[in-house]
Parts: sequence; C-alpha cells; structure tokens
Amino acid sequence: MFAIPSIKKLTTSNVKASFRNKSKEEVKRIACGSLSNLVQNFFELIWFSGEAERQKKYLPIPLESKEPVKEKTKNGKGLIFVIPHIGNWELAALTGTANFGLPFAAVAKKLGNPYLDRLIVQKRSAEGTRIIPSKGAVRGIIKALAKGSAIVTLIDQNLRARDGGIWVDFFGLPVSSSRAPAMLSRKLGYEIVLLEYIRVGRKYTIFTKTLPKPIPAYESDQELIQDLMIATENIVNKYPEQYLWLYKRYQHIPETANEITIDNFPFYAKKVTPHFYNNRVPPQENFFK
Repeated sequence: MFAIPSIKKLTTSNVKASFRNKSKEEVKRIACGSLSNLVQNFFELIWFSGEAERQKKYLPIPLESKEPVKEKTKNGKGLIFVIPHIGNWELAALTGTANFGLPFAAVAKKLGNPYLDRLIVQKRSAEGTRIIPSKGAVRGIIKALAKGSAIVTLIDQNLRARDGGIWVDFFGLPVSSSRAPAMLSRKLGYEIVLLEYIRVGRKYTIFTKTLPKPIPAYESDQELIQDLMIATENIVNKYPEQYLWLYKRYQHIPETANEITIDNFPFYAKKVTPHFYNNRVPPQENFFK
C-alpha cells in the first residue's frame, strides 16, 4: 500500500503535519505501521465476529476499565462512548455488550462500496449491536440513550459547522469535530467515557478514560470536545503507528488562521468558505490566529 504514490503522499503528509519534528525514517515507519494496522483491523473484525471464546482470549478487559463504566451506568441511564481511529475501533461495537453488560448502538458512516458496506455492517452487528447511520444520527442516538443503551461514536471525524462541527486543537492545528457528544451530555445529562482498543502483541488492551472534570463544570461544548481531543492526542503520541493516517483529518482551515499555521497543514487542506457555515453558524473569531 505504501508503494502506491497517492497513499504514500496522504499518510506521510498527515504524519508530518502531526509530528513536525520526526525524521523521514520515523515518518515512514509510522505511516507503514498505520497501513498495516488498518488491514489487520479489517480481518480481525471478521475473525472475532461471533467468536465469544476467541474474544475472551485475545480481548481481555481489565477490571479498572470496567469500573468507570459500571459507576456511570448504575442508575440504568445510557452512556456515550467516544472512540478515536486508533488500535481497532471496530471491535468496540462488536464486543461492547459482552465487555460491559450494556446494550450497544454504534454510529457508522455508509461506505461507498455497497458489498463491503453490507459485510462490515453484518460483522459490526453480529453481537447484537444496533447500527445507526451517521446521516441524521442524533435522533437515533437520543432514542437509544433513552432506552439505556451505550452509544459508540467516533470523535475524530471532520464535520462542517453547518452539520454540527466545532473547531478544536489537534497536534497544534485547528480541526473540525462533531459537537454531538458534548451537546448530548451537557443538555441531556448523559455521561461520556473515552474508549480505546490498543493492540499489544497478539492481544488487545482495552482502556477507558473519563473526562478530567464533571460535565456541569464545562462552560461550552467546545471546551468538552477539546478535552476529549487532548486525551486522543495523548494516546496517539504513545501509539502513533496504530492511528488512522489514511484520511484527510486536516481537511479544513479556519478563515482566521495565519500564514504560519496554514504552512503546517497537509497539501490537501483548504480554507473554509461561507458554505462551511451555511450562514447560520458564525465563525469562531480569532481561533488559532
């Protein structure tokens, strides 16, 4: 995969933008590791699907990872799991019910290839997880949470402001991310837990992390999402070769960004236009000047 020019250019550009002091050899190692991780993820999803004993053997969950979830769901209320594109994020929906004893629902974007999309959806839902399409997902999420389900949603996807995106910092660059977890948590009172499936040798270690302060202490959605992004950045720093660098994470550049900031973006990034806001959401002035 790394020998394909377009893939090589995209993965290395993302790594360079995130780790601006890494050598050429380090950048290549991280990019190749990321591509290997992506291929493994696909086959592992198939390999683990419907295999309870295999999941127990290779996906042991530490007691300390269960406790925060048990504490936050003891009243029978739904829970929001946010997961970055690191390790094998696909396994969160597959094994969530078995690991945490909760009904699970996962937000997923429809793939362009209908055959691959059908296969992935089948494997994701093999253990009873309900799949909520990303388009118009908020209504489905609210219904699932109200029934006491745990929701799994990716935290590091690009989203325009008109679609619910919000500017946060990621590796020193402004990126757009969904504000939905913060909005649901702050307005409806649902707790948030960061979930990570990290490959260690031939097994996975499952980590859960809670926010550094209580939900009511956050004064804005942006502040809460920023804390989630900081936690994501910390885990990516530890396992950069397990992060997904094969997509345009740094796609949007705020209109207020200065030339120094713009120079640090990858080749594909573009300044946003009014269409990004659709004239309904005002720009966040002075963000990352």
